[in-house]
Amino acid sequence: MRPTFAIVIATFLSLGAQALEAPIEGYGVEDFEWEVEASPGNKLRLRGTIEEVTNKVRSINPNYVHEKRDDTNASTGSLEKRYDEEGLVCYPNGWGAADGNTVQEGVEYLKNDVAGKPTNGPGPGNCGRVSCSYNNAIWWCNDNTESKTLDSFREIGLAAEEICNKCWMSAVSSDSGFENLCAGQMFMKDKWNVIVRDAKC
Repeated sequence: MRPTFAIVIATFLSLGAQALEAPIEGYGVEDFEWEVEASPGNKLRLRGTIEEVTNKVRSINPNYVHEKRDDTNASTGSLEKRYDEEGLVCYPNGWGAADGNTVQEGVEYLKNDVAGKPTNGPGPGNCGRVSCSYNNAIWWCNDNTESKTLDSFREIGLAAEEICNKCWMSAVSSDSGFENLCAGQMFMKDKWNVIVRDAKC
């Protein structure tokens, strides 16, 4: 029996939870809750980003792997139909940039490795941090006044990837010579958006 990786969303109010700083001042924050079958018959409910949850489950079961998505119908082409050029804002309000290579690792998780349909609570400006690693974050925000469900996490990954493709710059790094940086916010026509920027994680 393959391990499964189902996803639900829960409001970020629980005992012992450390409040996340919203990606934009005035926006709300929700914390993703993931239902994970770490091994056959051993279901866990864990909160955090995909990286945090994966690390926790692998500390319990080193052989754990995500349930692979079985549909890849979402494409960059379909994404482009959902936003226009005016819907992409690069480096708004002097945002700190994220490392493009690290963001891409989160993108690959979201595009290929996560099964299920993400749901975000009512907005506007209601955000969940789906990926964060080495101070680089991907947020998904709902601007509808009711809950929003997407067909897959792949849609979030594609949007984050497009942000880094269109909003990139190269900077000198003391460690590796140069690094690719990106930051931006992509607004979809059906009132949801994705943010890529620096973060504390």
